Amino acid sequence: MTTSYSATYWEIRRNKSSKKPSYEVRWKVGGREKSRSFGTKAVGDNWLSDFRQAAKRGEAFDVEKGMTDALSNVTPVLTTNRPGRPDDETLRRALRDFAFVPADRRPPRTPEIAGAPALAGSRITAHHRP
Repeated sequence: MTTSYSATYWEIRRNKSSKKPSYEVRWKVGGREKSRSFGTKAVGDNWLSDFRQAAKRGEAFDVEKGMTDALSNVTPVLTTNRPGRPDDETLRRALRDFAFVPADRRPPRTPEIAGAPALAGSRITAHHRP
């Protein structure tokens, strides 16, 4: 996986070529332009907000996929489902916001996600870098 810290984005625009109203979010990672369509502007705004926050935190973006979510979405499927395991969303957030972020760019951990990778039976620790 090739990653880049270079990420830019444009404001959401109405997709005028579609028959049904839709909205397009456009961004660029590592020099590659990406786009994604959403059925409502609110959903597009929410997605773009997540993107902005990840860029602000200094996360590395997957050049092919354009987001850090690729690893955090797959990893919960590969972890052990044992007693005390956090729900998938909490685990994804722990991986995306802490485990897959370089140590010098991590925000302070919240108690809710502090032990999420360990509780999931994952071998990924807070010191692992993708």
